Amino acid sequence: MEKSITPIGTPVGIDVHKRRCKVVELDQGEIKVQKSIANTREEWLEMLTELPPDAEIGLEVSTAGYFAMSVLEEAGWRERAHWVHTAGIDSNRRQKNDRLDAERLARKLAAHHLDPLPEAWFPPPQIRALRLRARARCWLALLRTQGKNHLQSLLQMHGLLAPGSDPFGAAGQKWLAQQTLPLPLTESLPQIQRLLKLLEEEIAISEKYLQAVEAQFPELALLRTIPGIGTILAPVIWSEIGTIERFRSAKALANNTGLVASYYDSGDVQVSGPITRQGSR
Repeated sequence: MEKSITPIGTPVGIDVHKRRCKVVELDQGEIKVQKSIANTREEWLEMLTELPPDAEIGLEVSTAGYFAMSVLEEAGWRERAHWVHTAGIDSNRRQKNDRLDAERLARKLAAHHLDPLPEAWFPPPQIRALRLRARARCWLALLRTQGKNHLQSLLQMHGLLAPGSDPFGAAGQKWLAQQTLPLPLTESLPQIQRLLKLLEEEIAISEKYLQAVEAQFPELALLRTIPGIGTILAPVIWSEIGTIERFRSAKALANNTGLVASYYDSGDVQVSGPITRQGSR
């Protein structure tokens, strides 16, 4: 049975941007407060002191909203903050500005007990830290792949093919050191090699961080019982899941990853397509 949702006393809609936020507070369906604040910790905390005790805040999912949610959590407002997953909710493109977006969000929040908002899950601090480290390792690995692909491309452009097509192993490095390279490559290849060495060092540091937090998350050991999932992929997967209880079923979890087939059904038209790719990259 779905948990009942009580009406919200004072709904506050906030349209959050990188530098400024538009705040709209409703009272009995009428705008009581309309103002703009800087998107800083100090101004958020000052604004919270001015809100009535029964106020609840709605804001849209975004990078700037992520920061705002972390400030609300620190201030003890986590249970009274709603991170709405649908951007531009009920937005009319012909009538759209920051004030209207904040007001529409406040009005949707006022009717939250009748029509629940599509809220996104905001990870707790320990999951946010794990996710940051896991994503950093993925980002560094992506840079490493790009660097290797670029080096391979430069070699191919100049007709140089490493033994076994691998210039990065011991044999490939020895072969590369013996080559007489054109002038542009004598400059660019050492640059790429130095960058790749630095990336390898940073990746090793990231992996040590991920291995050091294993005691905090017993779920990582469970994930590693699945063939193909090791000490790196397990924290990557778990940091994106965060808590299994937030999914109603295995199908809901699969849908969240974006690895399920897309489906369109309208009238007599039914079309199955490629995977949705709507999950975290």
